[in-house]
Amino acid sequence: MTTKKIRKLAEITYVDREINRNILKKASLKLTKKELKIYIKSLKNIQKKIFLKVYVPSKKIFTIEFRKSLEKFFENKELEVIEDPSLMAGLRIVDNDMIYELNLKDSMENMVDYLQKTYD
Repeated sequence: MTTKKIRKLAEITYVDREINRNILKKASLKLTKKELKIYIKSLKNIQKKIFLKVYVPSKKIFTIEFRKSLEKFFENKELEVIEDPSLMAGLRIVDNDMIYELNLKDSMENMVDYLQKTYD
């Protein structure tokens, strides 16, 4: 099977943003090891396009209003909230291959840089 056909099969496997388990089972039994690697990689790429990963220090911070504003900004994306205590006072959003990181440390460093540039 060609790579193009395997990618098409991966697209067919996702129905309404969910994996069709019947197609997945049939594909995993019929494909060779090499084809299965391409198939899994294609499924992961599709999943990256569908889901938006939001890393927060605590899920308590992730309010309904915040969720609505993210859904409005990133339309047609499913939100996946992941708790990451190492962020402390920050937020990381992963959208496909783009990573948006907002945290207190970077904000403070940017302010210090700005102040140094203005007074030099």
